[in-house]
Amino acid sequence: MKIITKQDVLKGVPARWREQYPTSRDAIYKNLLAAIDSGNYTKSKIDAIIGNDSWTSLACDECDQEDELIIHLGEEPDYESKTFFLCLACLKKAQGLAARV
Repeated sequence: MKIITKQDVLKGVPARWREQYPTSRDAIYKNLLAAIDSGNYTKSKIDAIIGNDSWTSLACDECDQEDELIIHLGEEPDYESKTFFLCLACLKKAQGLAARV
């Protein structure tokens, strides 16, 4: 179990990009690194460098809403991992359900 913030996601984009594209798309990788190094790594800046917002998304698996902070439950994300991401609002709802038992 751990907390993931939007800033964690944004700062991690270059490493995740390099892992996904180890030998290609170097210009995008260099632009991502430059944005992070300069401290200019806003969501809109990174989205503009990549061309879409899929790399900067941080959404709850229950309500599907974007949030600034998500709780990661379960295994590290992978193809067949048991992983779940919950916003604080949905986590509180789950706590309320459990309290009724």
